[in-house]
Amino acid sequence: MTVPNGHADRDSLMLVADVVAEGEISSARHRVRNLSPGGMMAQGGAPLRHGTRVSVTLRNIGTVQGKVAWVENDRYGIAFDHEIDPQAVRAPVALASFLSDSLKARPRSNA
Repeated sequence: MTVPNGHADRDSLMLVADVVAEGEISSARHRVRNLSPGGMMAQGGAPLRHGTRVSVTLRNIGTVQGKVAWVENDRYGIAFDHEIDPQAVRAPVALASFLSDSLKARPRSNA
């Protein structure tokens, strides 16, 4: 299906992340505009500075460490220290919890 502006349908999923800059006590909520295994583009929240170390809390993943790689107006690129699974972040919370519990409950094979 084509929408009036000519773009194909897209997921309307809104992702948010809580970001705590190094040396800060409280987190700020940022909108996640782009998410990949190695990082994310965020918008809004408290201003961040290029090079700042941050802790980012993502749904279904938990807290990951990273660094602000670039800043442009109220948008920020954050490079993660370790890759994540972006699909896990996008999964509904109940499904992610079920999958996690299922994997923990699986009997180990002796193969």
